[in-house]
Amino acid sequence: MSPSLRLLLLLPLLLLLSLLLPWEAHAAAMEVAVSGSPAAQATKCVGPCLNGGHCNPGTGQCVCSTGWVGTQCQHCGGRFRLTGSSGFVTDGPGNYKYKTKCSWLTEGQPHRIMRLRFNHFATECGWDNLYVYDGDSIYAPLIAAFSGLIVPERDSNEIVPEVVATSGRGECTISNGSNTVECDCSENWKGESCDIPYCSDNCGFPHRGICNSSDVRGCSCFSEWQGPGCSIPVPANRSFWTLDKYPHVNLPRASHKAVVNGNIIWIVGGYMFNNSNYNVVLAFDLVSREWLPLNRSVNNVTLRYGHSLVLHKDKIYMYGGKIDSTGNVTNELRVFHIRNESWALLTPKAKEQYAVVGHSAHIITLKTGRVVMLVIFGHCPLYGYIGNVQEYNLDKNTWCVLHTHGALLQGDYGHSSVYDHKTKALYVHGGCKAFIVDKYGLADDLYKYDVDTQMWIILKDSQFPRFLHTAVIVSGTMLVFGGNTHNDTSMSRGAKCFSSDFMAYDIACDRWSVLPRPDLHRDVSRFGHSAVLHNNTMYVFGGFSSLLFSDILAFTSEQCEAHQSEVACISAGPGIWCVWDGITSQCISWELATEEQAKKLNSECFNKITLDHNSCDQNTDCYSCTANTNDCHWCNDHCVHRNHSCTEGQIFISKYENCPRDNPKNYCNGKINCRSCNLDQNCQWMPRKQECIALSKYICGIDWHLAGNSCLKITTAKKNYDNAKLYCKNHKAFLASLTT
Repeated sequence: MSPSLRLLLLLPLLLLLSLLLPWEAHAAAMEVAVSGSPAAQATKCVGPCLNGGHCNPGTGQCVCSTGWVGTQCQHCGGRFRLTGSSGFVTDGPGNYKYKTKCSWLTEGQPHRIMRLRFNHFATECGWDNLYVYDGDSIYAPLIAAFSGLIVPERDSNEIVPEVVATSGRGECTISNGSNTVECDCSENWKGESCDIPYCSDNCGFPHRGICNSSDVRGCSCFSEWQGPGCSIPVPANRSFWTLDKYPHVNLPRASHKAVVNGNIIWIVGGYMFNNSNYNVVLAFDLVSREWLPLNRSVNNVTLRYGHSLVLHKDKIYMYGGKIDSTGNVTNELRVFHIRNESWALLTPKAKEQYAVVGHSAHIITLKTGRVVMLVIFGHCPLYGYIGNVQEYNLDKNTWCVLHTHGALLQGDYGHSSVYDHKTKALYVHGGCKAFIVDKYGLADDLYKYDVDTQMWIILKDSQFPRFLHTAVIVSGTMLVFGGNTHNDTSMSRGAKCFSSDFMAYDIACDRWSVLPRPDLHRDVSRFGHSAVLHNNTMYVFGGFSSLLFSDILAFTSEQCEAHQSEVACISAGPGIWCVWDGITSQCISWELATEEQAKKLNSECFNKITLDHNSCDQNTDCYSCTANTNDCHWCNDHCVHRNHSCTEGQIFISKYENCPRDNPKNYCNGKINCRSCNLDQNCQWMPRKQECIALSKYICGIDWHLAGNSCLKITTAKKNYDNAKLYCKNHKAFLASLTT
């Protein structure tokens, strides 16, 4: 069977790609020209031939370039056979038109692998997409979905994406490799180009390790050594990245979740291109570096993505998410029993509960001793972005929505959140949210939620908006990796879709820093991945970057105990906070520091903090203006930096406790959905302006009270029914009973 490749382009695209056959994979993309038959008399074409086409004087018809059809070659698409060693297809010169749809079906030669390579690809991320199917229709296996700036116009060290199609209905392999095809590597070399040493520096044999061809990592390091080529001692005196590839068919996925229990990473759910043969639950052994076989019972739950996952004892709790088969967002709470590998559906009692997707969750033991699962934000199809914290009580099996204090926050989708045991707080970063009605964008905000006082505080923002990224906490530092940094919304500014950004947030100093990106043999940009922490190593699995990944990317941070002197200890990092213990003459991590040592660290932070005066302007209410770390204060109706004084006659408020209470305007303005607005009796939706406003007192008048959507006045006058009815009529109201 000849290999077939269907390319479906939805929405406009600037595209130039090459189709290469394996024996000349290095060949440049060549133009396909078709000449007409000679004729005795030339015939002029009726109209101009567009998009690289030319007129055949013998027939008077346009001869179109590959990938174009129509009388004037005005439509992109078509079906063609690759007869030579290579060919190319393009969407044409210049800018594309709005709502363009192209579909190309390319057929290769029998028993040959067809390779698709991009010479240039630039679309608007999230809006314009190119779907690649390994077969002759859109019902064939989907193997890639490209969007955004894939091949930069300027020189870059990023690797040009390639897609390989094996047959019309066969399996396919996807790689971000070089142009060489199916290389048979010699011993101790790997990669598509055989350009990656299997064992770097021969693993430092015989002192540090030994090369093991059966190990996916290549090097089997001795107990005192670790890292690439077994070159880093244990404990690590510097940070390092590693990447292990696992090309199993049912592993690639994105928007899944993971937890670590002992030495095993449990991965649940996720979005997959072709989920006919999938595993809902995966288990990876960090010691043996092997995927563990599981019972079939792990698949006794509907596949979903965008859910949350938490571990408590030997149980994994999964909440919410979008059901892949129906597209519905669920409020299901399911528990996975690790011991017998089985699922159970819980049916908690709930007075108020939101079905959400793109949220996060954590198991917290409160100071009262209660063990609860806190669900942060997320998106609900009915009420939009949820800015509430939902609480599930594990002992009582009940749900409730918490009444939080502090800053008034707009909920979001696809943020990251971590729990720090030392500060007893959650740290929530980034996400996609609605700023105003029909205006959505990515956020760089960072919030702190005190789990015991239920208070929100706004911290320093990262200045790098993103969503669908991950975060973990190591030694007082929150490490943030990857994500979608493109504002693929109505407020788009044309950034890159996939990111390998690596950032660190210093909890003690409330300060962000940018860390070096992974320096590996291929680009590891992605979003929708998962990350867990185990023994000071962050393990990143899966994710999406036009292709779905099944690799494990690991970052091992520098460890404080590796430093033997005070100078080396306090200068450790970036991405880690270490404290020198003068009593024991040891370098310890920030989590182990005493209260006195922590205060000393905080005192050293102020000299390094840079002030951002513009951050105060973003707060539109007194609560958010005063419940933050940006040195803001409130002046009547706006928020300014402490260096700016209020004008004469304005009330100056610098403490959250002094803000006026029970002002509906503060939280009504943050509701951007009609249903969420009408949930609050003090708010009213304005259809014409598409905004939520606070109900003014004058709507009901003096001595009248707002009750639901009605104004109520209670009179104690002793009147009979007719007089009371007349009394209400004179006030242009109706008589109502308090009992019926």
